[in-house]
Amino acid sequence: MRKTSNILARVHSRFINLPTQLRKNICQECGWSTPTFYRKMRIKDKPDPNDINNIIPSLSNAEKDAILRQAQVCLTNINDYMRRLSKK
Repeated sequence: MRKTSNILARVHSRFINLPTQLRKNICQECGWSTPTFYRKMRIKDKPDPNDINNIIPSLSNAEKDAILRQAQVCLTNINDYMRRLSKK
């Protein structure tokens, strides 16, 4: 694919691809398939049947940390890209 000099098209393309890149990064770090990613997105925390005051989280702390870490990676990549475009 040929690179366009249209800054709007380039920025829009980068932002459109962001959700896909985030999903790929999370799946890679967590060892999930794409269907598992979407299933994990749908599940909700549940009340503990043995203790009404306790909640069973839908995602582990390690999964939450991985998700936040990969979101930060994607944001950093976007910021770096925008900085490079601004310098041109």
